[in-house]
Amino acid sequence: MPNLTLETTKTTLDNNYRMVAIGAGLAGVGAANKLLSSGHFDSSDVCVLEAQSRIGGRVQTKSFSDSLPVNVEVGAAWIHGTEGSPFAALAKQFGISFKEISSRNPWLHPGSCSSFLLFNDSHQLSEQHAKDAWDLQDLLMRKLQTLVRSDLGDDHREKTLSAVMEHLLVSDQELVEAVTDGKARKKIDLFLRLMEAWFGLTTDDLNLDIFIGTDLMGDDPGAHCIVPSGFIEHLADPIRDVIHTNVSVTSINYESPDGVLIECTDGRRVMADRVVVTTSLGLLQSGKLHFQPELPAVKTEALKRSKVGQYMKVLVQFPEVFWPKHATFMGQIQQKNTSDGRRISSR
Repeated sequence: MPNLTLETTKTTLDNNYRMVAIGAGLAGVGAANKLLSSGHFDSSDVCVLEAQSRIGGRVQTKSFSDSLPVNVEVGAAWIHGTEGSPFAALAKQFGISFKEISSRNPWLHPGSCSSFLLFNDSHQLSEQHAKDAWDLQDLLMRKLQTLVRSDLGDDHREKTLSAVMEHLLVSDQELVEAVTDGKARKKIDLFLRLMEAWFGLTTDDLNLDIFIGTDLMGDDPGAHCIVPSGFIEHLADPIRDVIHTNVSVTSINYESPDGVLIECTDGRRVMADRVVVTTSLGLLQSGKLHFQPELPAVKTEALKRSKVGQYMKVLVQFPEVFWPKHATFMGQIQQKNTSDGRRISSR
């Protein structure tokens, strides 16, 4: 089992560096790795400051439990499109292979994922019935994108996705003919739940504007893959002696021509020629990291406009594997219980 916490060479944090990266998530570790492998910097020139006791940021590998000591990813685990992805390039550099799950976005285009199984209560749908369901999903996506780009789009653009769907299901003849019974409507409901999962919003919060772009809505071109366990450890191996954990930065003063002054909560100060800030959007928006002078208005306005969906990852242990072992997604069209199957709790 690989080490799940960072073991670094015990180096002292110096007062001066040429480059400092703040944050030891994938971006910070990747930046430091790139600098040291360029040949223009050595380990005395570069420093990574991380507030937590571990590296990885949103990526975290942990042992599931004492009774089931297997490694699981409790945080981010996906590469949503590999073409042009800097993470995919880093993985290739280190000889790390991703596990491809789907050739396209499996939440918006589940038909592209051969291991996405559909169930009607406990009965698994045949391949043909599943294909028919995914064809209906593709039809729905086309209708939404056609509507938002049409002359009628302005009339519906600000409406919720729930309202737009009700409109289409009674006004679009092709959809009316396709959704002729309750089973088809249940499939539509499943598709909407998948959209909610992808966008991190309910259909009452989403609006038609989200479909105005191309098929790439929040992802990159190429396959959607799972990151192998220990990915961040591979990236950190060559730079462990430049990473300093448990160092929380409170302010960055870049007004002096002599360099950038970094102040930490424990009173330590570090000077750098250049600083790369790779902290989370949430921290930047919180105002807990102070910049002197303040960031330009164009950057602060961009930070205010930016949003990140929040997800809860639930890891469940079952006494036995009751599903096909090749399955990576399972969709439930209809259940015997009275739950609407939408989400754990509604607010």
